[in-house]
Formats: sequence, C-alpha cells, structure tokens
Amino acid sequence: MDVTLFNDDVIALAKQSFDGIFQLLGIHATQALTPWAGFKDRFPWLLCNIAGGLLCVAAALALMSLATAATPYPLYGLLLAAAGGGCGLALAPLSGMIMHALPPSHAGVGAGLNSTTRELGSALGVAVFSTILTARFASHLPAALRDLPGSGGQAVRQSVTAALGYAGSAPDPAARAHLIDATRDAFTSGTSTGLRVGAALLLLATVVVALQHPKDSRPE
Repeated sequence: MDVTLFNDDVIALAKQSFDGIFQLLGIHATQALTPWAGFKDRFPWLLCNIAGGLLCVAAALALMSLATAATPYPLYGLLLAAAGGGCGLALAPLSGMIMHALPPSHAGVGAGLNSTTRELGSALGVAVFSTILTARFASHLPAALRDLPGSGGQAVRQSVTAALGYAGSAPDPAARAHLIDATRDAFTSGTSTGLRVGAALLLLATVVVALQHPKDSRPE
C-alpha cells in the first residue's frame, strides 16, 4: 500500500467532497422539510441533529436502567436500537464539525483527531461503566457471597457468572433460589447505576456541544 496516498492533500480532497454532502444534508434537505425555506445557515440544524442524537442515547440509557431481570428482551433490544440510532445521528455531524473547523491543509490532523477522540472516548466509557458496575454489584451481593474469602471470593465479587455458579451450587433448594435471585438483582443494580451515570454524562456532553458549537465559518 502506498502510504503517500494518505497525505493532507488527498484527505483534503475527500474532505471537500464530504463538505458538499454535509452542506446538502444541512441546507437543502432542511429547506425541503421545513417551512423556513429561506433559512440558509445550516449549523443550527446540524446542532439539532447532534443534540437530538445525544438526547436519544441518553433517554435510551435512562430507560434501560429501569430494566429488571423480568424485562422482555424485545423491549431491551428496542432500547438498544434507539441508542444505536442516536449514536449514528450524532457522530456523523460531530465528525463533520471537527473536519470543518480546520483548514484543508490540516485535514490529516483533523482525521487523526477524530479517530483519537473516538478511541479515547470508547476506552474511557467502558472503563467507567465497568468500574461502576463491578463496585455496585459487589456491594449488593448477599453476605453469603460477598464475604467469601480467598481468590474464589474475589472471583465471585468481580463476575456475575462466577457468582451465579457458586449460588447454583448451594445444596438447599430454597437457599439456592434466594442466592441466584439476589445475584441477579445485584447485577441489575450495578448495570442500572452505570447506565444512569452514562445518561447523565451524555446530557452534560449535549450542553457542552451546544455551548461550543461553531458560529463562524471555517478558517482558510
């Protein structure tokens, strides 16, 4: 592969084509679908796309946080689809904003920055959610599982699979059913807390994007 194909000039050419599509979606489609046909500034509409997408994801996460072990999976799947749709609605304009904020000579920098922020955000999101889920799960386990000593107890406090396996090995049927239900409730509690924190962070991100939204044209 010829790595010289990925220089700033080539990326800038692709960026100009992307800007044309970006403008078409932001201006012409808006004019066709709204009564304000003379409205030429596309940025407020892109901001609506971004904010709407982020709010859609936040709402889906908040609703998923209300799920329990008895929640039908089709309903949960519908909420997952809503979250995915919101991501698609928000991420494309956000990527365009990053590229649009830089001159064509720095298009390569913009592409790298876009990729870096996505990777960093994904890593931090998984780390924060996992930490919250694990801490909440361990603290809400029944005492018979939470206070287990040694490496086995540590595995139970860190893995719902290990906790359910240990709970299922209880000899007494009533105790076994109680431990399994309590373990599921602990996992649901941890998941709910993590999802609510994620929804709150998305609301904060929506405010930040609205305040930082560019009002001026791209530098040359």
